[in-house]
Amino acid sequence: MARILIADDEESTVELLARIITLLGHEPIPTYSGLEALARIESEVPDLVLLDLMMPEVDGYETLRRIRRLPHGRFVPVVVITASPEPDVEERVHLAGGDKVYHKPISIAMLTEAIETQIERRHELKTAPLPHLGA
Repeated sequence: MARILIADDEESTVELLARIITLLGHEPIPTYSGLEALARIESEVPDLVLLDLMMPEVDGYETLRRIRRLPHGRFVPVVVITASPEPDVEERVHLAGGDKVYHKPISIAMLTEAIETQIERRHELKTAPLPHLGA
């Protein structure tokens, strides 16, 4: 069972994603802003983050950049699920450190695949030997 943090300012979206995550046998961690997500990630590192881009105060791009600056944040896969109409959204997410972008509405099949793929990736990162940095 993986712990999946959801960061979206739309309560109905968070509730729907949480229900799907629970049905898949994982534990949802609901948050409703970028700042709340960052606080939760600092106190309990999730196995995966599902992140919206369009949120008040701190948008998803800045939230993503801040996640990547946290001590364990670079090892947590971040999947962006957005309704953003920006033509360069995928490039901007990649530059901010995101792993994958899906556009709303996302199907249950696509969400399931995204979750399982990224959790497997997270597991591989956790168990991979550290690179040798010797001279």
